[in-house]
Amino acid sequence: MTRRRYGRRSCRVCKDFIKTDKGFFKVVENTCYMYRIQDVTLEQTLLQRVHKLKTMVIKSSDVSDPIYRFKNIKNADEIKDFILRAAEYDRRQKGTLSMQNIGFDA
Repeated sequence: MTRRRYGRRSCRVCKDFIKTDKGFFKVVENTCYMYRIQDVTLEQTLLQRVHKLKTMVIKSSDVSDPIYRFKNIKNADEIKDFILRAAEYDRRQKGTLSMQNIGFDA
């Protein structure tokens, strides 16, 4: 398990879930299970490129917080690969299918 702090937000990445804590006076803890993760994107500004850092954007099907954004991460490529592999493994273990929302109202 990896725990990192980003300003007023901390993140723990485990093989089954990602847990985030945010806030200073009122701390809100949120858990996103790996099988809910749909996409992980890396972004890099010019200043981040100089310092070899990246911003990681995680998109999930979680209702409470569908987009997680973590700035200035070292080794973001390795973390991204770990999250994607763990999400795929967890989906296979739970037998969930990745269904796309195509805007059809039933």
